[in-house]
Amino acid sequence: MKLPLLMAAATLLAACSSQPSSIDSPQPVQPSQCLVAAQDEQDEGIYTSLVQATSMDEALRIALGNIANQIQVAIRSESESVSRKQGNQSVQSFQRRISGVSEFVFDDYEILCQDFVHNEVLVQFDNRSLTERVRSKLASLYGDGGWELAGDPQLLTTPGLTAINRSAGFSPTTLQTDVYRNRDGWRLAIGKHRFKLRDEEWRQLFRLPPSSRNTLSLDITGEFGNPLPHALYHEQEFRFRIQGELPAFYYLNLFYIDANGKVLEVRANAPYSRPSPLSIPQKGIFSAELPSGFDRTVDDYIVIISSNPLERPASPWLFNGWLQLFSMDNAFGLRLTVR
Repeated sequence: MKLPLLMAAATLLAACSSQPSSIDSPQPVQPSQCLVAAQDEQDEGIYTSLVQATSMDEALRIALGNIANQIQVAIRSESESVSRKQGNQSVQSFQRRISGVSEFVFDDYEILCQDFVHNEVLVQFDNRSLTERVRSKLASLYGDGGWELAGDPQLLTTPGLTAINRSAGFSPTTLQTDVYRNRDGWRLAIGKHRFKLRDEEWRQLFRLPPSSRNTLSLDITGEFGNPLPHALYHEQEFRFRIQGELPAFYYLNLFYIDANGKVLEVRANAPYSRPSPLSIPQKGIFSAELPSGFDRTVDDYIVIISSNPLERPASPWLFNGWLQLFSMDNAFGLRLTVR
């Protein structure tokens, strides 16, 4: 009579032991949404940083610092060596302190993910060329449909846009294109999209006039008229020289474009008459200057010869009317590097 009872008890015990315990079994940890997003493969030149911190502001600061370290943007540090005597021994200590991360401004980064519950952020910075950044963005938005840029032909045929001004597709979208400047610098507008122009990327959207056309040519010489290459050294002296068949009387304008894309007038509607060749300046000489803290600069110069005084644009910034002026048949350009 006891056997059936024992069998029943054994059966009940086996049944109980086969059930999972909701108390003792560990629960699987689900990855955060930002961690999942961070697994996506990125093209070369695109940097990402995933950070969790005590606050979202701190997480963002750390993430941007991580990206700055990845691309090695001018990290400055200070070091100090201290010697002291301890008993009969000389003790030397060395301290290093990072005093600043960078002067590079990350104001066109993209926040791919924010987790406000865990104070986690995933940041992306595209460090590729302007052309690649624009191409990638337009391809992600218009894909197989394609696109076609519209606007000033002088802008669309520049080095930065020539290769991407259209993409064949079954229904290309027309995108109006322009360049403008606000308090944060230059922006390239393509349709409703805005791309920040970093450093001197505005030069990729500007084409200098040729240094020679028709019977005239522009070059530079030294103090005694010897031809100079277009790569100068700091404080090296030079003059501009125009050779060819100059008119008997004309007005000369000489413009300089600085690193920020600002047009400065060196000579404005100055009346000249032969001789030919013409040296500028006729009295005195220019000196190539390298600003403090720079090891290389690029200087753009444009000379315009006209039979009448020129009306210059009111704005000093390059893309506000100057492109039309610099496209004149009697405009000549030189790009000089200073080291």
